[in-house]
Amino acid sequence: MCMVCPGKRIVRMKWNSRSVKTCTHALGLSLILCPAFDTIHGRQLLTLEERFAVAAKPKTGRRKN
Repeated sequence: MCMVCPGKRIVRMKWNSRSVKTCTHALGLSLILCPAFDTIHGRQLLTLEERFAVAAKPKTGRRKN
């Protein structure tokens, strides 16, 4: 038997979305969704080279995932 387990990010996003919809419905509020346009200092998303540089950076700090 084979099972497909979704990633943590997908599960968290779906849970958050459902939670927000439930809360706004219970409170009688409207939910307005707007797309985000990610920029860094006015520039669009990272280039491929910049993505590799970020991925290759050593992990530091106290954050644990």
